[in-house]
Amino acid sequence: MEVESDTWNNTEQPGSYFPNIFMRKDFGDVLLSSLILLILSSCALVLIAWFSGLLYKHLCKTAREFVLSCMRVSFKNRIDKGKVTPLSVPRHVAFIMDGNRRWARKRKLEVTEGHKMGYNALKSLLELCEAFGVKTVSVYAFSIENFKRSAQEVSTLMELAAEKFEEMLFRGDVVQKHDVRVRVLGAVHMLPEKLQVRLARAVSETKHRSTVTLNICFPYTSTEEIGRAKKLYEEYASNCATKPSDIEAASMVDKLLYTREDSRVDLLLRTSGEVRFSDFMTWQCGFAQLQFVEALWPDFGFVEMMKSLYRYNRFVKSGSRLESDLLPLEELPSSCQDYIRKVWEEEDKWFDRMGELYVPSSSLPGGKSVDIP
Repeated sequence: MEVESDTWNNTEQPGSYFPNIFMRKDFGDVLLSSLILLILSSCALVLIAWFSGLLYKHLCKTAREFVLSCMRVSFKNRIDKGKVTPLSVPRHVAFIMDGNRRWARKRKLEVTEGHKMGYNALKSLLELCEAFGVKTVSVYAFSIENFKRSAQEVSTLMELAAEKFEEMLFRGDVVQKHDVRVRVLGAVHMLPEKLQVRLARAVSETKHRSTVTLNICFPYTSTEEIGRAKKLYEEYASNCATKPSDIEAASMVDKLLYTREDSRVDLLLRTSGEVRFSDFMTWQCGFAQLQFVEALWPDFGFVEMMKSLYRYNRFVKSGSRLESDLLPLEELPSSCQDYIRKVWEEEDKWFDRMGELYVPSSSLPGGKSVDIP
């Protein structure tokens, strides 16, 4: 049977073993139809992958919220039944969030991406701490020593911080959902005014919340904090007729720190395998359990935190936890109480005053920055 000449050209060329389809009269139509089919198939696969990704994220988020909800109910029931004592849970957990840059470089990403993932890790751990009944979470976000880094990196970190404080105000689902009070500890006057205004607004907007306190140490060092508290105490002592006793002096310095009446740190966690304080809350960590873990901060998640809380629980049951013998504010002389409350009030007024300058845009009121008292 002969093949019609207008359909195929079966003339064999040297080295050719198949009909030459390129000689078909309708080859252009076939090619166009194939390309259209290929494009439609690719678009369908992309849409399926995108929808699957959204579904996966939604299922993961739903499962996480369900687990955290069950943990809250279980934890509350165990406390009510006396199976868990308040000492079994750290009241104050402090994190040295180390390893963001190494995490990014390990994956050949920009350093900024590492800091962004570190912020996401903080949000997740804040939810977990709230579920377990932790009252105070302190994080070492930026050291005063970090100003010695390159100007470009410091500028990038300042912009990222401004963006995240903005997110807390308008898209702070974790902060709002869990009734989180945000406080900023450190030499705030060293920051750009644009950032001062944003963080002050976050502090003033959340000051009446009480479920969890998030202390963001930015920029901070213990040396600066203790030096400032000592200076304030000396100002009081120089005008005081009766010299405070040693225990009263130590208790006053304790209340004049940025942490104020927060309980002492019970658990200090540092990621990335580094074993040092880096000048972070050395006064507050006098009786804390210290844990140094190998995971980089963006990788420090649910499982690692559960392990750390389990180790802390064993630490408490062994009787190793000690309490500070410093006096509470109410047991200090009335003149000391009045002075301390005056200092706190001045700090609060500064944050309120700066927070009022906030506008939700990139253009903020100019002028000189106002030094924190």
